Amino acid sequence: MSHQTSPNLTIVATMNTSDQNVFTMDTAFQRRWQMKHIPNRFTGESLDEKTINHVAKHLPNSEISWGVFAQTINKKMHTANLGFGGTEDKSLGVYFATDNDLDDAERFAEKVLKYLWDDAFKLGRKELFNDCSQGLSAVIEAYEDAKGDPLKKVLVPEVYNEMQKKMAEMAAEQAQTAEEKTSEEEAAESAVEDNPAQKPAGEE
Repeated sequence: MSHQTSPNLTIVATMNTSDQNVFTMDTAFQRRWQMKHIPNRFTGESLDEKTINHVAKHLPNSEISWGVFAQTINKKMHTANLGFGGTEDKSLGVYFATDNDLDDAERFAEKVLKYLWDDAFKLGRKELFNDCSQGLSAVIEAYEDAKGDPLKKVLVPEVYNEMQKKMAEMAAEQAQTAEEKTSEEEAAESAVEDNPAQKPAGEE
């Protein structure tokens, strides 16, 4: 079979190279196409404003942000012995939960918690969920009906405490950054006052 290429045509497509159902097809595509890895980033200077705001959103009725929740869960997923090989294809992506999912406890529980129970932690639910004896329905109901932070109700203390610790660290970093910025601005103003010659024209 022969084929022709066109310098004026570019086809852009996406695929999950870890998807078990299309692994052999992915392999064939990778031999014939130029591949580019898209990292799953929740932090970093490369994030756009929309993504920064998305990962900073707090989960419904919780003090934990979506970014901290997802990164902590992904870390637990990769380090726990869940009975299968690679876990990259099961990781929570930045936009696995939409803004609407993060605004509604029922939507969040029935999408994110259900996925973690049914798939990502299927072979190791006790690594994540506080009480597995009553099944998924009980977990979802406990989350939706919880008084206080619902994550504290459904997650094992080790995981929830790690999320709290990360939130505290981020708050401390933000406070330090704000303080350093204020100090720099005050120093700049003081330098101008001490040296009037540096004042812009028209301010005399």
